[in-house]
Amino acid sequence: SDGAIKRMQTYLGLEKIDGIVGPKTRAALNNSCGAQQVATTTPLVTPVANTSSLSRIASIQAELARLAGMIALSKTTSEETTPESKELAKEQEELIKKQIKEVEREVERQQTSRARLTAFNTDYITHIDYDRGSYNEIRIYWQQNERVHSYVQFGENIERLNKYSDIVDVLRHDIYDRDYYVTLNNLDPDTKYYYQIIVEKMDEDNLGIGTGEIIAVSEVKSFKTERSPITTSSLTYPTPELVTQLSPETYTPPTDAPGYLQPFINEQGMKVTRVSDLSTWMEYDEYGFDTQDHDQLGHHYSRDQPWNADQTLIKLSGYPAPILDGDTYELRTDIANNGWASIPSSATWSNIDPNIMYGTISNRLVEYDIRTNSYETLHTFSGFNKVEYGYKGNTSLDDKYIGLIGKNGNNATLITYDIEDDEIIATKYIGNNGLNWFSVSDSGEYVVEFYGSDGSGDNQGIKVMDIDLTNRRHISDWSSHSDIGIDENGDDVYVGWGDDVLRPNNYFLKKIRLSDGLMTPMFYWTQSSAGVWNGHISLRNNLRPGYAYINEGCCWTNPSLPMELFSIKLSDGNTIERFGQTNANTHPGGVDTYSHQAHAVPNRDGTKIMFKSNWFNDTWETYGKALAWIVESE
Repeated sequence: SDGAIKRMQTYLGLEKIDGIVGPKTRAALNNSCGAQQVATTTPLVTPVANTSSLSRIASIQAELARLAGMIALSKTTSEETTPESKELAKEQEELIKKQIKEVEREVERQQTSRARLTAFNTDYITHIDYDRGSYNEIRIYWQQNERVHSYVQFGENIERLNKYSDIVDVLRHDIYDRDYYVTLNNLDPDTKYYYQIIVEKMDEDNLGIGTGEIIAVSEVKSFKTERSPITTSSLTYPTPELVTQLSPETYTPPTDAPGYLQPFINEQGMKVTRVSDLSTWMEYDEYGFDTQDHDQLGHHYSRDQPWNADQTLIKLSGYPAPILDGDTYELRTDIANNGWASIPSSATWSNIDPNIMYGTISNRLVEYDIRTNSYETLHTFSGFNKVEYGYKGNTSLDDKYIGLIGKNGNNATLITYDIEDDEIIATKYIGNNGLNWFSVSDSGEYVVEFYGSDGSGDNQGIKVMDIDLTNRRHISDWSSHSDIGIDENGDDVYVGWGDDVLRPNNYFLKKIRLSDGLMTPMFYWTQSSAGVWNGHISLRNNLRPGYAYINEGCCWTNPSLPMELFSIKLSDGNTIERFGQTNANTHPGGVDTYSHQAHAVPNRDGTKIMFKSNWFNDTWETYGKALAWIVESE
């Protein structure tokens, strides 16, 4: 009506617009005040994007003007329409009032300095942690002493936390629950963020919003987002084959001696390149090449990822460690000390930062930077003479958790440590008990204790605990070469060789879920009495979860994929991809030689496999360590 229009215009300070309050008039009013189309069927509140503080304040203030106009509209509707419409308008007005208070608080928060938020009691907020939803999404969760109004402020600069979670994203399981969480979306990949939780007093009108009175602030914590994922669907892998359709094969050792960095095509149609060379490495003896044991000719082990986070660099073993180009495989003489990196003990690449490795020196956990060929101490474990990196351990995929072993003489203590928050999570004294390796799982939820002797005793077989070293359970009596990783369902799993129960039933590999110990047999083979056995297993292909990579290493007379490199699909345990043969003579001169085992390990997306081999070459068999090779799908 004209009366409603006049009141609306007066409230907004607009020029008179003639006509009834119909769609066209509503559109004209909206256009005049810079608001979006208003209708009873459209959302009442427009989310405000997380932008810079000044532009965000401007956006919020524009939102305030729009909401004020909507209140005026609801009042005119309430006075001049049906009782049902009046009730609906009243409900709308209450919702809008609530949102106005939220928006007003947004303005205040944007204008509040961070220094003001450091003087409040932090004991009010407890059990702060986070989970990753994806590379650009993080869920922050915590507990509070009572039901109050909360939000998260965060940013890339610890002195300027200038971004805020949406308050409406803070969810409670029920009105009495003290558990809170909020999801932060649209984060930059591969970026470190700092965050803290702000708690406000609840408004007494029970609208579920804050009064602006801050009653608690958490300590500042941090997280780092993952790199953008590589889409493996666009990558090339060998043609899948079923184990049940394979036939026994006869292996013939090679007679050639492939040249250094001279690729060739193998029997499976894959490209193979030898990436280390004794005569070339000898030229770098002044930089530290081990001319006696030749340790730097190969990579370290099947559980140690040679490729860095973005797969541009490759680390071989030894000290100093040769660093190769991830594409050409040439020695990177432009970095570190002419390509020879002064890495710490047990150094492994970061899963997120392509320039960083983690390792130990004495009783310190250190972070090594390939750009400066130097390291900095992350934490000193003063209660121990030295700490070891789990013997064959790894960090969680987000680089947050690491499993360490504190040593005083021969006595060992298991340690789980939070790298991001510089916090010891838990310790467990185990003494001198035959531990073979200790590592956190890829997800960071569990740790695995791997003992060298078979059995179900306290210091035998394989044990799993939660990250806080509680809930210890036994998952296997049999220890063998193995690895832990992520399966097709996103679960942490252990993959190892078949055991005394499985092999008589023609299964030669197995998968065990860490959460509950569920075992799934794999690689069903009935073509001969001996299936695959005694090689190495790797799940370092973190960008291609759901596959394990195997090198068969029983003996070259074994008719079941002799000397083969292959991947196996964990979802069915029967589909494999064949990359070719290692040609690794593990008994040169009739002597079982560990340093000449293949120790195959895939790159992160699983398109390449690094392995060691002496190629049954009389000269190469005399080396202290077998040469490094890479096979890849052409």
